[in-house]
Amino acid sequence: MPRNELLIFRILRILRTRQVQYLDEQQIMTAMRREMGNEVNESIIQEHLRYMQQHGLLKPVNLKRHGNGYALDWAGYDYLDAS
Repeated sequence: MPRNELLIFRILRILRTRQVQYLDEQQIMTAMRREMGNEVNESIIQEHLRYMQQHGLLKPVNLKRHGNGYALDWAGYDYLDAS
């Protein structure tokens, strides 16, 4: 998967600016569609969410009814602070 740094930055920024503990995957998809239109599809966003989780930028939140959720992890805060 080719990594899209702009997409990673936007996902992290959305999580930080909402000032909530976590967002479920669907909320992230909706916010990305608003920001980027049809520039990226859901499968690309999901791949990036998994990549970000594997590299410590996001931590998973298990939501029984809503599927997967994500919260910023320490590396995600560091990534945003360095930007």
